[in-house]
Amino acid sequence: MFEIPMLVLHQDFWGHPKGCTDLEEKYSRQIVRHLQQEAKAAQIRGNRERLLTLYVHPDAKQAQKLYEDCEFTFAPGRFLTVPEIHPEQAPGLLGMDFVWC
Repeated sequence: MFEIPMLVLHQDFWGHPKGCTDLEEKYSRQIVRHLQQEAKAAQIRGNRERLLTLYVHPDAKQAQKLYEDCEFTFAPGRFLTVPEIHPEQAPGLLGMDFVWC
C-alpha cells in the first residue's frame, strides 16, 4: 500500500490554469493523476499491493470531490488522527483509496 498523509495545493494555484475547460488540465487533477501513475509504476517495479491511500480533512469537501472524480473511494474505518481535529468532531482525517487493476 502507498499512503499519502496530506496533499495540499497552495491557494495561489487554486482554479489554475485559469480559463481551461478540460478538468484534466487543472493543476490539482494533474497532481493527483501523477501520483496515481507513480504508484502504479512503483507497484509494477516492486510487486506491491495495488492500493494508493490519501487522507483528507472531513471539512475539505472540494478536495473530497476531486479525489472521488479521480476514482478514489472512501475507506470506511480508515482514519489518520491529527491534533487539529477534535475526536468528537471526527475521528481524524478520512481515508480515501484508489485501487487499480
